[in-house]
Amino acid sequence: MAVTALMAGCSKDNGNDTAIDYYNGSSFLGTMTVTYQSTDYKTDNVQVDMSINKAKDGSNTTLMALVMRQVKFVPQMPVVIDITIPGLTTKSGTDGTTTITGNNIIPEAMGGQYPLYKITNFTGTLDATGVLSYSMTVGSYPVTYKGNITK
Repeated sequence: MAVTALMAGCSKDNGNDTAIDYYNGSSFLGTMTVTYQSTDYKTDNVQVDMSINKAKDGSNTTLMALVMRQVKFVPQMPVVIDITIPGLTTKSGTDGTTTITGNNIIPEAMGGQYPLYKITNFTGTLDATGVLSYSMTVGSYPVTYKGNITK
């Protein structure tokens, strides 16, 4: 796939963008698992959209936002929602893998912030083949995700 060849070089054709810039605007499709009351709830075909922004403080930091589309964390949840995880930091490795981290992030959903479900211990990777995987705690609930690039 062209993504692998591009990622191996860690730059776009113009040579100025990092590997993570290539994935700006990409979508992934995968499986989300939420642990609730000692039971794992798996949801297949969860779409996650990614956007990349440079930090506004003049540093070379790249910030990422992920949007989990139409998710329901447990069967008892009355509605499906889109959840935005803003302010994740990224670090591109020489092998084409990008490390994604974040802590104490207030997620956004349904037009507002949800501090009760603060995201802690976010750790993830985006590898050179377009696989996005991460784990985090949402409120007090462990959540994992693994998906493949779709666009």
